[in-house]
Amino acid sequence: MKILRVWGFNDVNTVPSPGTVYFQLLANGTATINTGADGLEKLDYVVSSAEAHGIKLIIPFVNNWSDYGGMAAYVTAFGGSQTTWYTNTAAQAAYQAYIKAVVSRYRTSPAIFAWELGNEPRCKGCNTSVLTDWAKTTSAYIKSLDANHMVTTGIEGFGLDAGSDGSYPYTYSEGTNFTALLSIPDIDFGTIHLYPNSWGEALSWGSSWVSTHGAACASIGKPCILEEFGATSDQCANEAPWQATSLNTKGIGADMFWQYGDTLSTGQSPNDGNTIYYGTNTFTCIVTNHNPGKIRQDPARLVTSAEITFGDNDKLSIRHGLYQPFTNYVQDCVAYSITRKTLTLLQTILRLIEKSPRSYYQTLITTTLTTIFCLLSTPSTAQLTASFPLPLPTNRYARDPSIILHKGYYYLFSTSSQLSYWRASSLSGPWLSAGSVLPRGRGSTIDKGNPRQPWAPTILQVNDTFYCFYCVSTLNTRNSSIGVATSDSLDEGAGSWTDHGAIVNTVSGANADVYPYNCSNAIDPSVIADPLCNSGRAWLTFGSYWSGIWQVPLSSDLLSVENAKSPNATHVAFNASFPAEEASFVSYKAPWYYLWYSKGYCCGLDIDDLPTAGTEYSIQVGRSLDVSGPYLDKESVSLAEGGGSMIYGSNHDGQVYAPGSIGVISSDSGKDVLYYHYLNLSIGISERDAILGYNYLDYDDGWPVVSSTNIEDVKSAASNVPLTQYFLYLCIILCTLRLL
Repeated sequence: MKILRVWGFNDVNTVPSPGTVYFQLLANGTATINTGADGLEKLDYVVSSAEAHGIKLIIPFVNNWSDYGGMAAYVTAFGGSQTTWYTNTAAQAAYQAYIKAVVSRYRTSPAIFAWELGNEPRCKGCNTSVLTDWAKTTSAYIKSLDANHMVTTGIEGFGLDAGSDGSYPYTYSEGTNFTALLSIPDIDFGTIHLYPNSWGEALSWGSSWVSTHGAACASIGKPCILEEFGATSDQCANEAPWQATSLNTKGIGADMFWQYGDTLSTGQSPNDGNTIYYGTNTFTCIVTNHNPGKIRQDPARLVTSAEITFGDNDKLSIRHGLYQPFTNYVQDCVAYSITRKTLTLLQTILRLIEKSPRSYYQTLITTTLTTIFCLLSTPSTAQLTASFPLPLPTNRYARDPSIILHKGYYYLFSTSSQLSYWRASSLSGPWLSAGSVLPRGRGSTIDKGNPRQPWAPTILQVNDTFYCFYCVSTLNTRNSSIGVATSDSLDEGAGSWTDHGAIVNTVSGANADVYPYNCSNAIDPSVIADPLCNSGRAWLTFGSYWSGIWQVPLSSDLLSVENAKSPNATHVAFNASFPAEEASFVSYKAPWYYLWYSKGYCCGLDIDDLPTAGTEYSIQVGRSLDVSGPYLDKESVSLAEGGGSMIYGSNHDGQVYAPGSIGVISSDSGKDVLYYHYLNLSIGISERDAILGYNYLDYDDGWPVVSSTNIEDVKSAASNVPLTQYFLYLCIILCTLRLL
């Protein structure tokens, strides 16, 4: 991914000469935003150009420094000082009005990576609570305008105790507390800057600055970016160690140069002493040679012919760098007994491709090569996605669905505002609004993420009580909670829901320091009550990425974990080499318990840069004779040790893409129904484009198989179906078999 940080501010106190660009005029206690050709239309051009070139942008809203106006321009217009700017009511109102204008203008752009509160905010001599409170307020305001993009602070990293050597940058003298700011719920990732020359430190000191902050970020559970760094002399020798440290430090997700420069017809762009100019030796060593083989998820680093060999027992070996994108391309279709003839052909293709320009290289690797590799290998039939049937139609968009069948109606819950839900007499709809779990305008009582739009609910009924478990979180962080609400009715107005708040917390909240909450992510809850009805017990299964999927027993009232301080947790699924596993669900069909889960990437997708084929969401399963496992796949590999059998994946050339977030219910016909959400690439890939799908399940030797059969809805009687309709069904089935 290519990310650029561009100034989203350009403030002035007087109207400049015609043709001079400015975004906002701050004068005499008022603020006027310039949306014209010499104003935000210039930023429009930057954003649209980024869209066209597949570039993502970080856009800050104000500068701590006087360059391009900054906070000083607000002080001139509204009074006070730079330290009181953070609490000046008039200045903050103008600042938020400007944020609203910019966010509203670009929040639907695919180029936006993140919004940034400001460039290097400081409050020298202030109590750190001043900056922290300002950041809390501002980040929450941005999220209220745009809940779909990340927010970061833009701070330098000042104010950190852990790993401190006592030097000035680690102190709190600039009014910043790194850990407090990164722990704000609406801050999605952290930033650090690095300028030893300016801070009075030796250049060799820089690597320890990166590593100590990486450790702090990892402990909080949020990634950080080395967002700026610069050395005023011998950049190749002095900055390369910082880059290497950032690549190999847990907690640091990326690094960004300060700053790019170019040589224009009028000469070089401005140089502040740290500028790296395109086409120079410095550009080659710092940019071009920035260890592309180890940049996370870099598609340009691909396998070569020399890296594919046969090892012992004719096992295929792909020797390929620290990160292995090519392995991910073929991991779901490589046979265990690939022939040497196939290897020879593969190596020949690679040698030809290695002589081609990079653009051809990438295209052939990701399409032709992978296809040939899969075809010439011998994958199991479960891995042949062409054999998967299309979903049966539901006529409903829904993400993270949960369905319950009650009194002849299907009730559908999903990720939505206030956990709204719908009902239908048939899974094919029509779906009508039936109410909401949480009060409108307020949402959950859990103070994390966006409490008005919790994620991934799961609904179940135990005796006369309905339980809706849900989670509140911020994307790409562990700062999450699982909550529960109860009601005695699903009918709108007939019963009122009671929100009981959080029962499991990670990063912050009660017992967040208890194992395994201190290393897991409290999202994607599902609950199974004892299907044999002989124990009165229920189990909560949850988790995503990080340490995988966990299960804990619940108390008898299902409103808390059985033992809060020692939750008797079971690690039911984890894949250390590819930890993208989440959205679990436990079903039961005697004598087996089935642990279903979603494997792969699901969210924030880019239609022009989709995940490597086979690494998008797919539906996996394992089974056990005990509700708490161990769950094994078809090869008898434990899901807790990287196992898992794929039951359903992308199929029909993008008509079904990245299916996941599953559940299983039993219909009155006696057949189990597997439901899930999926994307259709011809429609869209945003979260709101998720479609509810379902299929009936068959079982082969105790293993679930997704069926293409369309059984009559539970509300319909077979005797009411005309003979002509039976004939039509028969024709459809025969035609389908003929096509296959």
